Amino acid sequence: MDIRYCSYDEEIIDNIESGRIHLFDKNTDKKTARRRYKGDIFDEQPLFMTFNEFKGGLFLSDRITLKEEKQVIAFYKALSPEHRRRLKVEGYYDVIDIAANFFNFFRLLNEYRIEELTDLKEWQRGVYELFCSIRENYTALLQEKNYTDSVFIGLEENFTEDVYHRYKDREIIIYNKLFFTPRDKWIIQKLEEAGYKFVLKLQLKEGDFCEEALRLKSVTYERRGCVNVYRAQDEFTALLKIIQLTHEREEAGESYRIFDANNDNFKYNNFFNEVVYLSEIPLFKLIECIHTMVAGLQTDGYIDLQGEDVDNLLREKLLIGTKELVEVMEIEEFRRYYKLEERDLSRIKYLAGEGYKFITREEMERLIQRLEEDEKQRNYIREDFINLIKIIDDLRELYQMTTLKEWCRWLTFDRKVMEEFSTQGGSEINKYFEALSEVEIIEELDLIDTDDQKKKVWRGFFKDNISEGLLRLIMKYHRFKEVAGSSHKLKKEELAELPTTHDTTRIYMNISDIYVPENKGSSFLLTEAQKKELGIKNLDDDRLLEKYNLLRGVMTTRENHIVTVENQGSNISLSPFIEEIIEEGTPDTVVGIDTENYLELIRGVIHKGNPKSIEGGSSDTELSLEREELLRKKNMSAYMCDELFNCRYKMYLRYIVRLEREDLEIDEGLTRREYGNLAHDIFEEVLMKYIKEPGKFEPLQGQEINVAKIYEIVERLIDQPGRKLKLPHLNSNYYREIIYKNLAEGVKRFFREISKELAGRRVMDIHVEQYGYKEISGGIYQSAKGDLIIDTDRDRHIIDFKTGGKIDRQLDYYGILYTGVADGAHRYIYSIDKNILEKAEKVVMTREDLVEGVENLLDSEIYERNYTSRCKRCEYWVVCREVEKNV
Repeated sequence: MDIRYCSYDEEIIDNIESGRIHLFDKNTDKKTARRRYKGDIFDEQPLFMTFNEFKGGLFLSDRITLKEEKQVIAFYKALSPEHRRRLKVEGYYDVIDIAANFFNFFRLLNEYRIEELTDLKEWQRGVYELFCSIRENYTALLQEKNYTDSVFIGLEENFTEDVYHRYKDREIIIYNKLFFTPRDKWIIQKLEEAGYKFVLKLQLKEGDFCEEALRLKSVTYERRGCVNVYRAQDEFTALLKIIQLTHEREEAGESYRIFDANNDNFKYNNFFNEVVYLSEIPLFKLIECIHTMVAGLQTDGYIDLQGEDVDNLLREKLLIGTKELVEVMEIEEFRRYYKLEERDLSRIKYLAGEGYKFITREEMERLIQRLEEDEKQRNYIREDFINLIKIIDDLRELYQMTTLKEWCRWLTFDRKVMEEFSTQGGSEINKYFEALSEVEIIEELDLIDTDDQKKKVWRGFFKDNISEGLLRLIMKYHRFKEVAGSSHKLKKEELAELPTTHDTTRIYMNISDIYVPENKGSSFLLTEAQKKELGIKNLDDDRLLEKYNLLRGVMTTRENHIVTVENQGSNISLSPFIEEIIEEGTPDTVVGIDTENYLELIRGVIHKGNPKSIEGGSSDTELSLEREELLRKKNMSAYMCDELFNCRYKMYLRYIVRLEREDLEIDEGLTRREYGNLAHDIFEEVLMKYIKEPGKFEPLQGQEINVAKIYEIVERLIDQPGRKLKLPHLNSNYYREIIYKNLAEGVKRFFREISKELAGRRVMDIHVEQYGYKEISGGIYQSAKGDLIIDTDRDRHIIDFKTGGKIDRQLDYYGILYTGVADGAHRYIYSIDKNILEKAEKVVMTREDLVEGVENLLDSEIYERNYTSRCKRCEYWVVCREVEKNV
């Protein structure tokens, strides 16, 4: 091979001759050459390829070649039960990373012509032998199905030089390839033996390249154009400097290019022109929402999918995840597709507020009927739930999708939908359908089993939710399909793709030591020492190539601006490659934010106007009390009564206007509200079934109650269809065996503790969930249900079952409601959390205090508030702003 050296002053990609093969190490150089070629239209056109593309054309097979996802499917299919056990594989998506390591590993061995690895450590030997065993199964499967793939087609037995035979009498030119693997060298040798001629053009000093090993061995820096270094404290300041530099170049009418060492993950990538993928278009956002919903569907414990009439069962009992429903309701594309309005969002809020973790069509119908019959909820009508029912019905249909063909048919939306969810002038629609057709072809391959009806069967690939697995497969095919570039003003490119050309001005971003040299981490299986011994490209080789790439870019540019984040606190500093070439006199600037003009600079990129003025808005004002509004509420619960004396402002917000926090996160665990509701229902049923109805009061007077009977009630309550949808499904065995059994034990303990309090008395009667209603003053009423009231031959005992702690004022409230005076009964709370019975030891609020408090409220003109330390923890502090005034 003829090696020719070019100086850094020369253009290496120049004077491109027609009728020859031109090979490039970078795709960006291939594009440059094609753009620069000026040959006559009647000349034989040159062939522009990357070196890897050229290599690929030399290995041919008469079999179908599997690539990408099809390779992974074949890999999964080839795994034996023992392979799956050792790899801990349960489903298709468990092998994605394993398959990637497998294919990359054997591609590496092929590239370095390594037939067998020896001298491995014990743990390495185990993995290597496992992969070799899988390779035997995998290649046997390909042989059986008459396939090959992009890795094993590269075996030397498949080599042929005939594809390029017409270029035998002409030089094949390789541009700036600085590292040749054993496979590369073997290919060149075979072709040269067959009569081909190669020229390697390199842009570097002759002594920097080892012609025997055909690899870079050093980088000699030659000072040419100017270098300016800018060090910023953070990424935002660095961004502002880059914007300033580009703004100055544009005003001067100069061209520039930006290269980023952290191109994919820069925090402010939205400022730049990035490639637009299908995953970023509105239609894909909609599909992501559909996937989120389908992934949240469950049938466990509700539907026997092996039984008859599955479709009908799914229609009524398929579990729709409320968490997922809340999540997608926030996405504009989902709302637009289902034409959801504010009333639909309020219905979802209602379901979330009621504690539903799942909803079914059956429960939705029950809920609608209950709301229609409830006088307090007359504002809810069936029509308000039509869109939600439509979503539920669609999900039932989607859950039954068991083939890619079915999914692709559903995802072929009608013209109206496609137009509504398209951007880029509709150019992405062709890419979308192209990806759909590619993924549907997977089922045409002889890798997926068929049933008796010739229908493809994916059950062995995915777990219970086959539909979700298939949709995720389709989304993977779409995710990185390129559509176009975005319309942002600034454009940047990856540093690794620095072209082998000259430029006037280049701006380099993120040239810090955490990105340059790139931290590639450890490789799969082989250590760096082993790679060096085997002659495999190692970390030192990679770093030398990175250094050459950056310094060659600097040396072939007239004006270089290097912008980096340098922060001692975060241990980030300038790349050592640049530190090496900085000489005395090099402009080196610490960059700060210029508050005078940075908004103007940004505005030029993102075209945003000035924010609207908010001057003249109301400052903090007192909240006026409207007597009529208060009287319409009229009923004062024990909790509202407590806030009457704590904070009337909070009382108004929570209990009169019912201002709730916009917090729609669905807790997957057992919420305190549902825990409390379940506990109250358990106590109520035990008290009614075993004490009140049979008139047997012995458990209240020392006789042990059978905990098995209590747990029978617990089991029945937690299996109620409506409640089951509000209880955790995740770790359900833990809740059954620990939490719910503890509740049963807590009920038993309550009877033991209350029996001690009732010692020496005879129970005459009990009242469970007895409703009390009594006027306090001026049209305001006490209104509450007493959890348990026990009448004995001597006195009355009032018990409040609570998940929280004791609040004495609330116990006084119950005393006043049921006896007329605060201390007219013994008052207790039974803490369900701690299984402790606590008794009120003193009176905090008398009836006179309550009447006076209500009358003062009615006579007030405002809802007063007083700052206390509790304000800092109040959920209404943003509304109240009392904290801001007093802290």
